[in-house]
Amino acid sequence: MYVCLGDAVVRADEVVAVLDVRVVRASALNGPLLDRLSGGGPEDGSLPGACRTVVVTRRGVLACPLSAEAVRRRLQAVRTRAQSGGGRGRAR
Repeated sequence: MYVCLGDAVVRADEVVAVLDVRVVRASALNGPLLDRLSGGGPEDGSLPGACRTVVVTRRGVLACPLSAEAVRRRLQAVRTRAQSGGGRGRAR
């Protein structure tokens, strides 16, 4: 199943970590993570202004405008529906 993260839609089973942007910015150890987010280009690894959460997936790192708690709730809802066999448009 898929989950909408504001600007992107990803498979729920590909999400590895959901990090609050305040935690990411607070640690110098996250430099490589920020470089990956900015594409490793000449930028200083800064995050977009609307970024509230960094989502790490198996395919890359995404800046998300939603709060980490909102992303966590969405993932939990999608995973719960998947386990129960439910889904949109499905008769019960």
